[in-house]
Amino acid sequence: MIQKKILTAGQLFIILAFAGALIGPPPAGAQTTAIIPDQSYDASMPFIADSSVIIDGDIQDDEYGQIYENVPTGITVAWEYNDDNMTIGLEAAVTGWLAIGFGTGMEDSNILMVGVADSTVYCYDIIGLAGFDHADDVDEGGVDNIVSCAGTESGGTTTVELVFSFTPVDALDPIPEVDTIAPFFVGLNEDSDDKTRIHDVYDHNLDLYYKPSTINMETEMLLSAPDHVHQMENFSIEATIQDSNSDPVPGIEISIGYKTVFGNFLMTDGITDAQGKLTVEIFFENVLGPITLIAISQELLTVVDSTNTAYLSTEAELDITVDGEVEEEEPSYVITSRWALVGGFWLIGIIIWSTFGYNFYVIIQIFRHRNDPLPGEGSTEVSS
Repeated sequence: MIQKKILTAGQLFIILAFAGALIGPPPAGAQTTAIIPDQSYDASMPFIADSSVIIDGDIQDDEYGQIYENVPTGITVAWEYNDDNMTIGLEAAVTGWLAIGFGTGMEDSNILMVGVADSTVYCYDIIGLAGFDHADDVDEGGVDNIVSCAGTESGGTTTVELVFSFTPVDALDPIPEVDTIAPFFVGLNEDSDDKTRIHDVYDHNLDLYYKPSTINMETEMLLSAPDHVHQMENFSIEATIQDSNSDPVPGIEISIGYKTVFGNFLMTDGITDAQGKLTVEIFFENVLGPITLIAISQELLTVVDSTNTAYLSTEAELDITVDGEVEEEEPSYVITSRWALVGGFWLIGIIIWSTFGYNFYVIIQIFRHRNDPLPGEGSTEVSS
């Protein structure tokens, strides 16, 4: 069973997505061109020439070339394809049927409906009809192209794996075209194994990119930044990507941020240059103390020396410490002026209080001697 990564509510609020910038030139001697179509798509299916998938009703994390999770329905799709067949695993927390369809809508679409009923797995190759109806391919002049199927139902979760063959050629089941985008949809019934019952949950208008055959190239990222930084102070982070041959890899998108208790908080991103380097500047406003920087690269599909090459995603971490905001030192003339101003206020205060004290002293003296005779005056005695 697939070990799913469940996002907490906090993660859903803080996870951010950032768009790319300019792609640098290729390394010397390599011819590099993007092979991913310009259009956006919802999921991708890789071309795996020699599949190692074991059809046993148990999807392992690293068993398939790609795993896609459809959030609206809760269906996990594991898949890959080659020149001969398509290998698909479907899993969801239901006890009813699961379905995946290849087409713009139900009508004329190739639909694979699977499930487990009474401990018995079933896998149907179905063609969509008008009016939200469907029928088995064999009933409409086609062929049942499901050559292998296995499934389990345990703890309220249904898991089914199947191999869908491209031979014999069936006009009702179009063969995927490499390096193209085609529509698909998924749906399920939560508790019924009756294929005539309508879906409970359905997600359509999805785009699937059929990846070309590629050589997977492991990558390594080196991350550097100052050990200590201060709040509200810009600092540089440098990320360098190199392949398993230690050659720089240009044109890879890297997202940079830091780890939190809720998950990774991504702050910025960019594209590596011709030397495989990306340098960004950030600052922290509300973060204080030890933190772990994290940089995550995206997978890059390119053509190198006429060979389709997939540079696989990687990530790197770096521990740093964010110190408090640094107070700027004031120029000496500002400090001198401030002290001069303070001294001036003190001098003015002394003068004012001295004047007030003198006037108060004079008033007191006037009151003390208000009945004293004026100078030159005295008492006169009269004799008879």
